[in-house]
Amino acid sequence: WDISETLPVDIRAHWLTWFRVDNAADAAARAVELGGSVMKEPADSPMGISSILGDPAGAVFAVIETEQVDGQPQR
Repeated sequence: WDISETLPVDIRAHWLTWFRVDNAADAAARAVELGGSVMKEPADSPMGISSILGDPAGAVFAVIETEQVDGQPQR
């Protein structure tokens, strides 16, 4: 799944770790309760409901609520 055309040209190469969760909105709320932040509110996508979060030290990660186990859109 190639997202290179969806990112601005000036974005440097980076990693984004994803965690599968039962409920993306609950995970986002819990991150805030624990001192983290929500960088992208939970929203629907072709793969499921996802959110980008930050921990209190500034590390960024994503969560996804999906039934798919391989992370790829249905074909």
